[in-house]
Amino acid sequence: MIKTLSKFIVLVIFIFLFLYFKNYIKIEKTKLINLKNDYEKNFQVYLKREVQLSKMLNQFEYESIDENFALNEKIIKFDRDIDNDYTLIMVGYDKSQQ
Repeated sequence: MIKTLSKFIVLVIFIFLFLYFKNYIKIEKTKLINLKNDYEKNFQVYLKREVQLSKMLNQFEYESIDENFALNEKIIKFDRDIDNDYTLIMVGYDKSQQ
């Protein structure tokens, strides 16, 4: 009698453990799927922002090209680097005296 009762209790414990792990696996799968979906959404947002920033940077570079052209014919500005200041070069043409 005790032997069959102990077998039954052990069987019930194994069934509960099996159901617990089965439920735990379902929970972890849903967490993983949600994490993957969140990652894909955030990655798409990141890509959209990167494209938008690239467009803004290209527009800024295009607008800064217009600023690099000299309005005064005697001074030309060259932008060597972002950290350095502008280099001013005086362009003058000597007329030969004849």
